[in-house]
Amino acid sequence: MKETIKIDEILQGQEELAKFLDLFAKIEKSLSEQKITIVGIDGNSGSGKSTLANSLKRIYGADIIPMDDFFLPLELRHEARLKEAGGNIHHERFKTDIIDHLEEDTISYRAFDCSVMSYGDEKSIKTKPLLIVEGVYSFHPSISDIYDIKIFMCATKEEQIERILKRSSKKQLERYLNEWIPLEDYYIKSFNLKDNCDFIF
Repeated sequence: MKETIKIDEILQGQEELAKFLDLFAKIEKSLSEQKITIVGIDGNSGSGKSTLANSLKRIYGADIIPMDDFFLPLELRHEARLKEAGGNIHHERFKTDIIDHLEEDTISYRAFDCSVMSYGDEKSIKTKPLLIVEGVYSFHPSISDIYDIKIFMCATKEEQIERILKRSSKKQLERYLNEWIPLEDYYIKSFNLKDNCDFIF
């Protein structure tokens, strides 16, 4: 059984995390009851998914699997597939590389790098006691049953633009607005993601 972390220790000097108190309590409860707890974080671009994931990593020493590592390779990007809600994620590989190995202490897989449209070096991640899967498309119906805790992060269009510009160029922002965000919105709406989450922030 894992020794729990006191909530006041989590918040010390990090008052911005106060809104996640109920989430921390649920994580603590799950960690005390089972060998592995899997937390999923999905939601809009620029909504704070990576920020929250990194906070959980810092607090609990968890490993993170970015769903960006499982975007669809070029050879599978045919018209019919890309018309599917969430079809631009390689959920089949996520199942064979990650889900089928969750009973193991360590999982190794190769991340797909969209910047070069190829697979990068092998990654090795620990599954226990806490594993975080983060990114848009994390709750695709074909893989969503693995999560013990599901978190949906929201952002207004104004927040999205402001946050995306902080980390990307204006040219990339145009791709977000004209290409990527519409696909994300279609996926989120198609599967009613907010209705099936434990927490919405």
